[in-house]
Amino acid sequence: MLREIFTKKLRPVLYGFSFNTTAQSVTIGKDDVSSTIDPGAGRITINHRLPGRRGCVSVGAAFTSVGNGSMCASNPDSSSGSYSQFNMTESTPTATDGVGNGISLIYQSTTTDRIREQMLLGRFSKPRIIAANIASTGAVNSGINDFSCTKGATGVYTITFKRSFGKTPIVVATCNDASLSFATVTSVTAAGCVVATWTAVPAAADRGFHIWVYGSAGRDEIGRKGVPVLAPFRLPRFEAYRVDYSGGVPSYAIGAEDATGNPTDNGTGDFTITFKEAFKQAPIIIAAAATSGHTVTLTSVTATTARMTVHTAAGAAADINAHVLVLGSDATDGF
Repeated sequence: MLREIFTKKLRPVLYGFSFNTTAQSVTIGKDDVSSTIDPGAGRITINHRLPGRRGCVSVGAAFTSVGNGSMCASNPDSSSGSYSQFNMTESTPTATDGVGNGISLIYQSTTTDRIREQMLLGRFSKPRIIAANIASTGAVNSGINDFSCTKGATGVYTITFKRSFGKTPIVVATCNDASLSFATVTSVTAAGCVVATWTAVPAAADRGFHIWVYGSAGRDEIGRKGVPVLAPFRLPRFEAYRVDYSGGVPSYAIGAEDATGNPTDNGTGDFTITFKEAFKQAPIIIAAAATSGHTVTLTSVTATTARMTVHTAAGAAADINAHVLVLGSDATDGF
């Protein structure tokens, strides 16, 4: 059974985009785009047809068309949520054009206070998110009701959605490993996808990862109409954070109200978010760095905290701003 996703922020809207930086085009989500700007190789700025009222939180994934071990960073629109910018590099890192996916959250209100539960709205026809934590072996640790996974060659995971989408969805994955790791998307259809994982060399390597699939149960794009986003588990809850560094110290640019205190500084580029309201089980998290040539890996995720590290392409930890999207459950069963 599908259920509405709730958040305790006012007027949240979730965008999903599939883009090509070579052609400077948006294929999925194009009805929500007023225009695009080409900031340079491997980059695209997507101007939202319906802009937000404060900052945007964006997480993207590069396809293997960009290169093995490629990365997708997300420049923040810190003031208005009027655009999403995605920056793709191959592993050296060199800015390289290709295909990518992105998920962006905006708020159509300047209010930052926590309020009564609000439905998360999407821009697709019959929008739906499925999410999973997949182990390096290919075992589905959570999300087993929605995913099956087979690990073929080293670092190659073929994923089948147990309930197909009406059309090709957006896929974003973040590696669940303390060391530097990258996740790229090889292919996506309405019925499944292939995810590849890499080390910094880059070399194919078996790595666990968290994955979100955001798409439509319908076949048409509608754009400019807010529709509740659904998830296939009980009491789904959504949160978003942007962690900014100043003088080596992390703080919240977005999401402070949903956290306890400031992010814990565990060392260079290594921080922990403590949720103000604990989930009933560990959530599924996707994250991205806000500077090209950097990536974020998840170190540990529990019902109460999420620890992650920002890395350079060479594997060094770095005090770089990060975007974090969280989807969890306030029920103890059926994730």
